[in-house]
Amino acid sequence: MERRLVLRADVIPTVTGSAIPTVIARATVIAGGRDGNRLVVIFKPTTRCNIKCLHCYVGDMRNVYTDMSVEGAHQILEKLPVKTEIIFHGGEPSLMGTDFYNRVTQGFEGKFNFSMQTNLTLMDEQWVPLIENTLKRRLSTSFDFGESLRPIEASDWINKINVFKRNGITPYVVSIFWKGNQHMAPGEIFSFFSNLDLSFRLNYVENIGYAVDSGFPALRHDAGRYASCLKSLFDRWFMSPDANIIIDPCCEILTFFLAGSSVTKCPFSSKCYANIISVNPNGDVFPCGGFDSFPGFRYGNLLKQNYSDIFSAPSYIEAGCRRINLPSQCQECPYFHICEGGCRLEAYSYYGDINRETSMCGEYKEIFSHIENRLGEEKGDVSDWLSSLTAKRRTQ
Repeated sequence: MERRLVLRADVIPTVTGSAIPTVIARATVIAGGRDGNRLVVIFKPTTRCNIKCLHCYVGDMRNVYTDMSVEGAHQILEKLPVKTEIIFHGGEPSLMGTDFYNRVTQGFEGKFNFSMQTNLTLMDEQWVPLIENTLKRRLSTSFDFGESLRPIEASDWINKINVFKRNGITPYVVSIFWKGNQHMAPGEIFSFFSNLDLSFRLNYVENIGYAVDSGFPALRHDAGRYASCLKSLFDRWFMSPDANIIIDPCCEILTFFLAGSSVTKCPFSSKCYANIISVNPNGDVFPCGGFDSFPGFRYGNLLKQNYSDIFSAPSYIEAGCRRINLPSQCQECPYFHICEGGCRLEAYSYYGDINRETSMCGEYKEIFSHIENRLGEEKGDVSDWLSSLTAKRRTQ
């Protein structure tokens, strides 16, 4: 494949049609976030779930809260900035039923961009109008290729995917790389999602929630295996003349090297504290969904306080200082401008200190170097290729 490498700062691909995490990742628009980027709210009307996944970060917190009322949801939404990204999350958000979301979003359609992260198991054709008209097809789900952390049969999950694809809705997929599937060939993973025409993100197990109860060392991939898999996935995707999907975080890292823009999506942004919050059913606000298990990181409560009040919390101020408090070897790293120390939740859950670098530091360096070197070898117009690919995804 002949592609001429052109570094163009004007090319920052976005995917808005079907990929919630990608929507959020590339939201460079204006209002709401504390540094000018759009605010993203992980909105949890329930923490209940109909299944139990071995790695779920919610863990036993799923039994702590009473479901959010429509009135409570309205009270919170009325306090949020215009153009906020609202991700209905959980727990399993579909447990609340379509009527709940129709009532909650009524009157707010022009103010917010709504989306949903779901395991799909409870969804059927009756959800299509809500996802089509209110969520604007912004739907994401979770599935692990090979041996799964989730009690979901592959055939059942694919049937659910096909229900929505028949109606023009193509979900984005979050997949977990762990000890149980680390032996799978990256080419098999690529082919599985590519054949289904599903863009996906490959994450890893973190030391929180049920992963602690399940025995974190028994779930976490062996050192170096995630980097090895992601490098191979990148090569398979990048060198494929007929690539039809987005693979994250490969696409996000590639975008950085092409455009020089910050990676604004987890786990590489130090500014997530300013642009992402999680709201629990009782109105409690945390930095993100994974911090629910750590009460000391609570920002405040949007049923009792104004939106601006929550940013005076000590944990918010501490998060804002993390970038300058990271170890010197982190700040002096040639790739610091990409990962900015990695996820502070991951650092805290692993080391007990948000001012430590991510435990994935060595693997990230390996991935960054690999993608950078691949770009140096290319002769094609990578920017045009990536823009064309992401534009195609936007039409779905």
